[in-house]
Amino acid sequence: MRRSVLVGVIAIVVVIVAAALVAYYYSTAPRPVTQVKETIEVGSYQSFTGVDAANGIEIVWVLQKAVEDTNKEGGVYVAEYGRKLPLRLTILDDASSPSVAAECVEKLINYYHVDFIIGGHDTKINTAAMQQAKKYNVLFITSFTWGFDFKSVGYKLGLCIFTNPDVIMRMWYEILAHVKAPKTLAIILEDNYDGRAVGNALKELAKEYGFTIPVEDYYQPGISEFAPIITKLKASKAEHVFFHGFTSDLAAFVRQTKEMGYDWKFLCTIKGGWPIEFYKAAGKDSNYVVADGFFHGAFPYPGAKELWDAFIASWGKFSVGSPMYYAAPQVLVQAIEKAGTLNAEKIVETVKKQGPWQTVMGPLQFDEDGFAAIRPIALQWYNGELHLIYPFDIAAKELVYPAPPWSQRG
Repeated sequence: MRRSVLVGVIAIVVVIVAAALVAYYYSTAPRPVTQVKETIEVGSYQSFTGVDAANGIEIVWVLQKAVEDTNKEGGVYVAEYGRKLPLRLTILDDASSPSVAAECVEKLINYYHVDFIIGGHDTKINTAAMQQAKKYNVLFITSFTWGFDFKSVGYKLGLCIFTNPDVIMRMWYEILAHVKAPKTLAIILEDNYDGRAVGNALKELAKEYGFTIPVEDYYQPGISEFAPIITKLKASKAEHVFFHGFTSDLAAFVRQTKEMGYDWKFLCTIKGGWPIEFYKAAGKDSNYVVADGFFHGAFPYPGAKELWDAFIASWGKFSVGSPMYYAAPQVLVQAIEKAGTLNAEKIVETVKKQGPWQTVMGPLQFDEDGFAAIRPIALQWYNGELHLIYPFDIAAKELVYPAPPWSQRG
């Protein structure tokens, strides 16, 4: 009996000592330090190299400027942390390749541990990258991706600021209708997938607006010889022409219309008409050509003129495309502050349900799919400057129509 009691007492003492040792260990052992959030990590991929490098390096500057401007104000206030956090931007080279862009996204997520991703310049590149972001459930916001392509990915944490091809094509009919011009539009297009897609959109819209198409012709990019096409335009007495192509092809076409005495009254273009390189190639022959675009310093939106001037000061030229990328960080910053968190789901929900979001592109409203449609713009060349002529409610100049014949130009 005494032996069993003694064993029981010893057992109790052992348990007490063991418990004391455990308590002592946990009271003195170093505790893991809780990581304090110091920065908001933003990742992006852009084309430093490859065929799209000219655009890519401009967009890099724009994104860096957006981050710099935000951090000058102390960063982004995040309610769940009770303070402002600075943005830190990491940009990798996608080499103008969709597959490389997807690899960049994976590296940004797994190695750099970014909170959010801002996309690049090309639709195919961005859709490939967004698929990768979808795999990891990371918020992805971009521009320069057609709305229907963006929506086809079906990513609940995806956001996009851009437009669709038919919206741009519609613009030309709106402009001609506005000046009460004859309802004709000849179309000259690259002989490829893009050219035929653009042509189909123009032909469908021609029916809607009651226009006829006196000439529809296609050419191989880079041919630099447009005499046969211009002969057709002259024979049909086409007054208005839409031209789809690269800058070098457009410059060659314009020069040859002058050489052959073809006096168009309205020449509009997408793709090659807005870079300053067009003016450098065509000189004063570029006057009165109307190009598409997306951004301009004449926009009446806060920060637009300042961004336009800063770009020119840095690059020695203007851009009516790349600066639109400033809007993506603007939306992201405002949404984080409204949501009060860095939680991607809550931020995207805030973006979709609230707004409009104020940006250099104007107020943006996102739909339930995360798409915010911008209005394309039309710009008319005159003496090396692009004047904003459309949309009409924010136009800085009236369209000069009809363009004077070549014999009356200086």
